Amino acid sequence: MPQQRQKLLPFASLTQSGQSGASSPSTDSIEEAGEDSKELQSTPPSPIHPHHPRRSASTKSKPRFSWVFQHMPDEDTETRYNNEITGKEEWRCRYCPKTYACSGGTGAPSDHLTDPVSKKGHGLPKNSPREAKAKNQQATIDAALATAERQNYKRRRLDDRPGGSIKAGALEVLYTRFIVACSLPLRLVECPEFREFLSYLNQDIDTWLPKNHQSIRTWIFRQYNDHKEKTKQFIQVSRSKVHISCDLWTSPNSLAILGVVAHFISADNRLQHRVLALRNIDGEHNGENLAEAIIQVVEDWGFVSKLGFFTMDNAGNNDTMMRCISRGKCT
Repeated sequence: MPQQRQKLLPFASLTQSGQSGASSPSTDSIEEAGEDSKELQSTPPSPIHPHHPRRSASTKSKPRFSWVFQHMPDEDTETRYNNEITGKEEWRCRYCPKTYACSGGTGAPSDHLTDPVSKKGHGLPKNSPREAKAKNQQATIDAALATAERQNYKRRRLDDRPGGSIKAGALEVLYTRFIVACSLPLRLVECPEFREFLSYLNQDIDTWLPKNHQSIRTWIFRQYNDHKEKTKQFIQVSRSKVHISCDLWTSPNSLAILGVVAHFISADNRLQHRVLALRNIDGEHNGENLAEAIIQVVEDWGFVSKLGFFTMDNAGNNDTMMRCISRGKCT
């Protein structure tokens, strides 16, 4: 039987023929090439703790000028962090475990820093310096203390402790903001584990924080009414007329909601926007019903004499609504 000749790959043939400058690629390099081709653009979280910076070996990196690099764990904006899995350079948040690949630009880190807390951001102003978050937190606390001093509501102790380490009024303001901003249940104060956690931070918390959700409901309405009165005064002393934008839509639970927003120039010559109402419209969505709701909102906020222009879509019921408002009466 004739002997079969073995077929060689090109690089193997060159090696066996003795030609110089050609070598067989290793199995490791082939596997690395395959892994690189499958790698996704977004980098997985790096197991390195964000407070342990790792500088990249490259000395030819361009200097960084974007404000987002001031909000990384290391104060030096030129510190480079590499993802342990992909080895690629990444941006790391100073305030949470979030990371973004630097190859994607600074847009995603900027959005992460400026998005409100409700969207899992940090609520920082754009181009803010590194210490801005701490300043914002202190400003919020100072504002809560000032509000509590101005309100001067009567509050009673809930146990025999003096509770001197906590300002009761500031606690009400800050806890109300916390519950509303994060859409948390009012019954959170009734959770034993939550109260144990707060007591670990400060044992005086039981002296001032109510133990039932009805009291938290009272807190929220009290703070809402107080803030509404301040906003009324703010609008009424505006330098311009108060202009209205409004729209009607159906909520996920099938309620017809009319949103009303005021636009005006404040006393310090700044353009301001304030949400005035989200009214549930009962009955037909005709112009008469909409006009009645708008007039009630304007009268409630007390700027009838400063009412300006309206902005809305071109639905036919809006034309009827404007004619009814201009006549000053509704059926």
